[in-house]
Amino acid sequence: MKTGWIWYRLPDWVQGSLIIGVELAFHNGTLESIHFYPRGESESDEIDSWKDLSEEKERLRAEAAASWLRARGFPLGRYKWGEVWAGYDAKGAVGLGLVRYSP
Repeated sequence: MKTGWIWYRLPDWVQGSLIIGVELAFHNGTLESIHFYPRGESESDEIDSWKDLSEEKERLRAEAAASWLRARGFPLGRYKWGEVWAGYDAKGAVGLGLVRYSP
């Protein structure tokens, strides 16, 4: 299906015991957002089954993403250029942080 979206997964960013998965989302050739998925070094970034998902665990992941973004000078909020967000995405069943750019 041609939707105009292309996603790139970058190599994990390792910082001590924290690992950050990073994905770039392009729409029609324009960078729209950068997604951050924190996890501990003992966690896999692959889910074996839907039964392994935990909303509580993903909400903790979202809190970790928010803390990680704030520590790097990116407080959550809306800005003229876009948004810095962290939270639980119920549709995707995932906790994450992201930087989204406005046109």
